Amino acid sequence: MRTHQPFRFGLILAAALAVAVPTVSAEAASKVARADLIASNCFNCHGFEGESIGVIDGLHDMSAKALVKKMNEFRSGAKPSTIMKRIAKGYTADEIQAMGRYFESLDNK
Repeated sequence: MRTHQPFRFGLILAAALAVAVPTVSAEAASKVARADLIASNCFNCHGFEGESIGVIDGLHDMSAKALVKKMNEFRSGAKPSTIMKRIAKGYTADEIQAMGRYFESLDNK
């Protein structure tokens, strides 16, 4: 019996992907998804993927260290703001670190 070409191509593609795509642990995938979800809250004011088109600062080209510093300044009240102090207080230190890494990774794309 002869195998149909589309089915055969699908088998070849599946085999290639199985070799080419590295496996990621469920924990690592969960952390990436969580950072993405947390950072998506910032898009409302700072623009999609942190690329602001208005007067609000963009986040896409900010280093993780700078973003964490700013967020901590907002949390403590050292940096004046209208709303960021309340927003920053809603995140844990780990979540702020995850946001910093997420936005820093966008600059490298």
